[in-house]
Amino acid sequence: MSHFNLKTLSFYGVAIGSVLLLFKVVSTYGEKNLIAASEIGGLYQIVENQNLPDCLADQKLNLTIEQSGVYLFGSLANQAVAADDKSKPKFPLSGNFKNEEIVMAGQGHLASCDPGLQLTIQGRRDKNSLVGTIRETSGAAAGSFIAQYQEVKEESSSKEAH
Repeated sequence: MSHFNLKTLSFYGVAIGSVLLLFKVVSTYGEKNLIAASEIGGLYQIVENQNLPDCLADQKLNLTIEQSGVYLFGSLANQAVAADDKSKPKFPLSGNFKNEEIVMAGQGHLASCDPGLQLTIQGRRDKNSLVGTIRETSGAAAGSFIAQYQEVKEESSSKEAH
């Protein structure tokens, strides 16, 4: 009695070949179509703006973006508030990053703006800056902005002992 039956060997050969072919197809698809989102997170200083909502027009603003894949979380804050006191509330935003475009929205309060202000920010990365629009959800016209990426300096964890 032989353990190597032709039917058994054929079955196992077809099964192994099918698994290898399926693995090859899935790997090829993944390499061509499944691409990780670009890194866009960081601190951006709004350096130019036109036609922003009235309460934002005269403010110097920072846009902070934290990224988890295609999902974005962040805040909009006055530069003075961002620099002086990190515990003060900022305008919270959330959204996504798709096709190299950010779309973030949120509701909150900024200095000199009405409580409950709703904003939508859309933009694209252009080298080390973001170019886009800020729209008040109430339907007002969108204002444009250019925000420059800012290197964040890490604070030294070692402090001198006195």
